[in-house]
Amino acid sequence: MAAGSHAAEYRRGPAPAWVRPQPLDEQAKPPLGKGSQGTHYLLVDQQTRLDGSERSTYRRVASRALNLRGVESESHQSIEFDPSYETLTLHTLNVHRDGRIQDRLASAQIKVLQRESDLESRVYDGSKTVDIVLDDIRPGDVVDYAYSRSGNNPVFGGRAFGRMDLQWSVPVHAMHHRLLAPSDRTIQWLASPAAPPLLEERQGAWTERVWQATGIDPIPQQNDTPRWFDPYASVSWSEFADWADVARWAEPLYAAQAPAAGPLRAEIDRIAASARSPEQRLLATLAFVQSQIRYLGVEVGPGSHAPRPPETVLARRYGDCKDKVLLAVTMLRALGVQADPALVHTRLRGHVGDRLPSPGAFNHVILRAQLGDRAVWVDPTRYLQQGRIDHIAQADFGRALLLDGRSTALEPMPAAASTGHPHDIAMVIDASRGFDKAPTLDITSTYQGEKADEMRDTLRNDSLADLQANYLNFYLRSYPGLSVAKPFSFEDDEAGNRLVTHEHYRMATLVTEEADSPRPPAYLRVPDIRSLLGRPDDTVRSAPLRIDHPKDVTVSLTALLPGRWALKTEHTEVSDPAFEFSADSGVDTTQRTLLMKYHYRSLDDHVPPARLAAYIAHLEEARDQVGYRLDPPKPGAKPTTEGRIGVMACLLAALLVAILWALSSEVTHDNRLAETGPPQAPLPNWRLLAVGTVLSWGPWLMCGVVAVAIWAFDKHFGMSTVLLASCMLILAAWLRHQWSAEWRAWSARRTNDAARLGRIAGWLRVPELPASP
Repeated sequence: MAAGSHAAEYRRGPAPAWVRPQPLDEQAKPPLGKGSQGTHYLLVDQQTRLDGSERSTYRRVASRALNLRGVESESHQSIEFDPSYETLTLHTLNVHRDGRIQDRLASAQIKVLQRESDLESRVYDGSKTVDIVLDDIRPGDVVDYAYSRSGNNPVFGGRAFGRMDLQWSVPVHAMHHRLLAPSDRTIQWLASPAAPPLLEERQGAWTERVWQATGIDPIPQQNDTPRWFDPYASVSWSEFADWADVARWAEPLYAAQAPAAGPLRAEIDRIAASARSPEQRLLATLAFVQSQIRYLGVEVGPGSHAPRPPETVLARRYGDCKDKVLLAVTMLRALGVQADPALVHTRLRGHVGDRLPSPGAFNHVILRAQLGDRAVWVDPTRYLQQGRIDHIAQADFGRALLLDGRSTALEPMPAAASTGHPHDIAMVIDASRGFDKAPTLDITSTYQGEKADEMRDTLRNDSLADLQANYLNFYLRSYPGLSVAKPFSFEDDEAGNRLVTHEHYRMATLVTEEADSPRPPAYLRVPDIRSLLGRPDDTVRSAPLRIDHPKDVTVSLTALLPGRWALKTEHTEVSDPAFEFSADSGVDTTQRTLLMKYHYRSLDDHVPPARLAAYIAHLEEARDQVGYRLDPPKPGAKPTTEGRIGVMACLLAALLVAILWALSSEVTHDNRLAETGPPQAPLPNWRLLAVGTVLSWGPWLMCGVVAVAIWAFDKHFGMSTVLLASCMLILAAWLRHQWSAEWRAWSARRTNDAARLGRIAGWLRVPELPASP
């Protein structure tokens, strides 16, 4: 949003008398190969003066346009200021060309625009921009402009703090930064390691601190750096002595007063009547502020750091983080729940302690509630959080300055169990009919804690159709030909802060054709884990590499295979200071189901440059374990142990059938001859008993051998296996009965010692014994 203004919202005038002019070296040559981006900065001069409650900052920038790209940049200048407490004065706007200086301040097109750069984030700060457009700028021209801003935000009570940038992403020929303040004012300063040395000089009642340098090399920006990382040289300064000093400054701003009769008091009474325990009152208050007060920040002047009265916020039904926190703290204290505001930084997080103590070290406010011995950190600016206190995601910004009247230092914010980010994914691939017979893929994702809140917010803002399309496109990269089998669905357990989504797909095939493979393999891929183990784009770095943290993902994959596969059980672990990874794979007892499980958990939010090579090596080691390749058995391949057992069982069964058939045929034939032929000679009892034992127990042994063969070749015991076993048992019983009768008649005729034969047959449990004489 931009609105032009023709009113005199800025001044024109000479530079203040306290400014120390700096020389401009127009003969300086632009450095080659250092990324000037079409502009050579000859001078960057910033001087700040503190006088009572006033703060004035003078800034001068002179730069040369090297080419048309530089001309585009130099023809347009912008200066921001806050008109609620600052006065902007333009001093000079000159163009140096061919040894002459052209004053362009009168001829330039100057407009005052109100650009709310943070309006998309629903923050209105009231700042304005003086927009300057210059005509007739040519390559080789030097644009030299200077201005000053005077004023100090009254919310800071006359104390000041600030930062001076001493290095940029482009080269600068000369830099001069100066801080001028009364000698009796105590000022702390903190310089980064690459900052030039401090030059300090006392001049009567004033003390001057100067940082200056020439030939300042640029630092190119690298991708994927942590948000807290700042590679550029700088100096910070502050009149706040320590974190306790900052806390004492902020506490009066958040003083919670007992609400008088009115809408706020009525809302407090409503919660008190419906919620009895401190936990219930905390959850009810949090739900009210999160759902009934929309987020909108009006941070003009003192509103940048001072919250508005809770009654005003409730009446307007909007507010920023400061407003929402003070409203919630006021309600909770009136409900008997101890609650205190806490200052945090959403980008610096745990690194906020690396900054000088000042109000500028923070950009967000949350609150801490005390439930007995338990501290609970909550953020009223989040979207509605529901469920029990043990399940809602607590705020975690690393370190916080608690405004409880006692804090003297930053306090660590322990990541409670409910603040975790577990994400469990269960993948089921059904390829039981064949790898190329339209396998199906079902995915069940379970989100808990903050991940459940994030997914819930996604479901509120995006349509299910859009989500389905996004997920389909994600999995298509791993499984070409994938299509949706059933619509995307979800189940939400708000009380347990647990959300489950369901996806159903069908595949064209799992087989991947490979030029050098006559028998193409089937691939089982796990993209959700593999995407976490991707190799960084920039592997030669001087800056740390950012890692998505915290991250806790578990993926289990169950694959129903078209046949039995002899696969080994494997377990792999990869440990790195930045993450931990484990992989397990194996098959169930039927050897028809492949089971895989992967777990990835981040341990830090960055990798230092010195550790990058080891980190990448560990990534590749872990990535090599993700997924499975199933190669079809090769012709003539060596059989497995089970296969060898099956073959041996089949051979033994065939041998048994041959023996039983031969013996039963001999006994039956002998009995038929005895009916018409002459008397037959007696046979030894051992031979009779051997034949009887084989004919009596052979059918059962044959059943056992056949069962072993079935087990070896097909471990899947279904209804067909049960029917086959039943038929075999019936057949074995019938054969045993028939053969035993034949043996009884045969042995009765051919024995010469029936009594002894009967006794020994009894020991051998041979049925249908011959009768004793």
